[in-house]
This record gives sequence, C-alpha cells and structure tokens, in this order.
Amino acid sequence: MNSYAGAGLLAVGGSAGLTIAVMSVAFADQLGDIGSRALVVWGTVLIAVSTYVCVTTRFPVVPKGRIGAVVFAAFTAVVLPVVTFLLS
Repeated sequence: MNSYAGAGLLAVGGSAGLTIAVMSVAFADQLGDIGSRALVVWGTVLIAVSTYVCVTTRFPVVPKGRIGAVVFAAFTAVVLPVVTFLLS
C-alpha cells in the first residue's frame, strides 16, 4: 500500500466514521442512549483505524508499533473523552 492509498483510505474511513457518528446522534431518540453512544464510538474507531493506516503508509521508516501507540493514545486521551462529554 502506498501513501496515496493510505490517504484514500483516510478519506473513505473518515467520511464513513463521521457519517455513522452524525447519524447516530441524529437518531439518538430511536436508538436510545446506549445504542447511540456505541455507534459514535464505532464511528470513532473507523476514523482511528483509517488515521493509523494513513500515517503508517506516509511514514514507513517509523515503527508501526510506535505509530499505533500514538494514535491509540491520542484517540483515547483526547477524542473519546471529548465525544463522551458532548453526548452527556
């Protein structure tokens, strides 16, 4: 996979994750609190995985474990608490 494919996956995965998150917030009444929040987390996971793939294909010299640790730390320390705060 080259860096263009990684960027394409970021575009597709990011838009899919954002669509899932926005639709789950829009239909929160029908889904309930647990279902809505679970779908928001699922959308965030799609964005995180596509970010990981994009960064690893862009910087092949950096070890993939280090990139994975940084992406995991960034999404669990910054993104998920912000999303949880906005939904509560």
